Amino acid sequence: MTLKTKILLGILFCIFYVPGYFFLFKELGNKDYSLPSIVLGSFFTIFGILGHSALIFEKQFERFENNKRQVNYVKYFFKVLGTITLLPFGIFVIYACLFQKSDDIKVQDLKLFKGTLSRKPEFKHGSKSSTYLNIYLNEFPEFTFEPMYDEYIHYNTSLEDSCEIGDTLTIGIENDDYDKDIAKLKDKSFIENHVNQHLIMTYYIEKEGSVYYHPDIHNQLDKEDNELGKYLWIIGIFPILSCISIWLTEILVVLRNNGHINLADKLEKYRERKII
Repeated sequence: MTLKTKILLGILFCIFYVPGYFFLFKELGNKDYSLPSIVLGSFFTIFGILGHSALIFEKQFERFENNKRQVNYVKYFFKVLGTITLLPFGIFVIYACLFQKSDDIKVQDLKLFKGTLSRKPEFKHGSKSSTYLNIYLNEFPEFTFEPMYDEYIHYNTSLEDSCEIGDTLTIGIENDDYDKDIAKLKDKSFIENHVNQHLIMTYYIEKEGSVYYHPDIHNQLDKEDNELGKYLWIIGIFPILSCISIWLTEILVVLRNNGHINLADKLEKYRERKII
């Protein structure tokens, strides 16, 4: 490897520290840390460290490459890692699109309570085209109350114009969320304690008799989302096909050893055409 190539690769691997810093290091020492940010930031940081290690210890890696047994172990490790990552993702997408039931939440399923606004509700755009309209209450400063379909409230109601700091709102959240977060009657799971632990989904918002968000509205919007999912399930096929492609050599050997020659030949043709 030439010096110029090493320099270019070194710069390239430095780029991975940027998202590593953005996701990971800002969470260090933060009591309200986000577990997904730590995992994602760790991934980019470790990838950058491994890349620079490969450049620094290039000669040692060349000796490693000459050891076929060690190389095969590494190949199988990455195959297993890829399968563990891709297969559950593909199955999750297909399940979420085809078998996920629409919400059927009713007012009687919610716990309604009042609170005064510590900030004026404001519709904002986040990263990756995401949006949010958070509600902050003086009585529960450690929590953020957020309706799932914030765009509906922003474009179809006057909530933002009608509310000011100090106004009283009636908020409706699921009974289970109320018992765990507000009343502290139930213990939260590990995931609930580390992923969006300060976010509570809201399904009912009212101010002085004016209802801005209602379970019936949420249910209808969720139903429309699930209708769209009937066409998006195919996205989950690609990770599954990738898993098949990763293990295709081993699959062909097993098929031929068990007498399924025609099927193995067909799969071989698909590989030659780069279909899988």
